[in-house]
Amino acid sequence: MVDIESITAHELVTIVIVNYETSAYVRRCIESLQKQNQRWEAVIVDNPSDANDYAKLPEDENVRVVRSPENVGYGLGCNLGAAASSPESAFICILNPDTAVPEGELSRWVGEYYVSCPDGGILGPALHNDNGAIQRSSYRF
Repeated sequence: MVDIESITAHELVTIVIVNYETSAYVRRCIESLQKQNQRWEAVIVDNPSDANDYAKLPEDENVRVVRSPENVGYGLGCNLGAAASSPESAFICILNPDTAVPEGELSRWVGEYYVSCPDGGILGPALHNDNGAIQRSSYRF
């Protein structure tokens, strides 16, 4: 039997967050990441705005901010963040700015990846509202 915890403990996860006037949410998201028992780094892609929200983004040793020269939108912002991830990162996790990751959940996601996707793939964890209710985040076409 494979000891998933010993495999996942050293893995670096890059968290990509796209910011456009959402610095308060980004700060909350980073606070939730600081409570994780998984190695992580965050790449925050700032889509510039007249509000200069960039100045309010969190500072942390695990956080790097990439300033886009123009508002490229969410999808291209995610691509910029992924491209800026550390070469030693084993995973890229794209989070919306208003996401708070429950304590220990990041390592659980990595462990689940090794169990469910041993040959590679994508995980999409369930989303829960602040009250614990499941938020429908995927649908059949």
